[in-house]
Amino acid sequence: MAKPTLEQKIAIKAQVIEDLSNGLSLTKALEVSGTAKSTWANWLKYDDALQTEYARARDQYADAVFEDLVDLSDKATKEDYNAVKLQIDTRKWVLGRMKPKKYSDRVDSGEDNSPAGGFVSEGLDSGKV
Repeated sequence: MAKPTLEQKIAIKAQVIEDLSNGLSLTKALEVSGTAKSTWANWLKYDDALQTEYARARDQYADAVFEDLVDLSDKATKEDYNAVKLQIDTRKWVLGRMKPKKYSDRVDSGEDNSPAGGFVSEGLDSGKV
């Protein structure tokens, strides 16, 4: 395959960013554009503006996947319940790791659950007993 021109690179980058923002996975967006993952990684490595756009698109991707969860559950039937449940659980797991503060199932109570309960004696802290 011939090396893309500058104009083609710009168009490919814009299309991949748009596809990500709309909820298409990076793998699928690259496949649609005919771009190798190694090429995309190389472009990201040397293009600060693309890195910024990619980070924004990944945030939008997570939000789009989240929105799709409701649609998936609404369309579930008795026949495909298990498949849909797997799709939902997988997406929830991915979202919880992509944006844990926003989509994680974990609840932060703000408490210190360390064995000392957040208390360190001044004597122990300084090495004196």
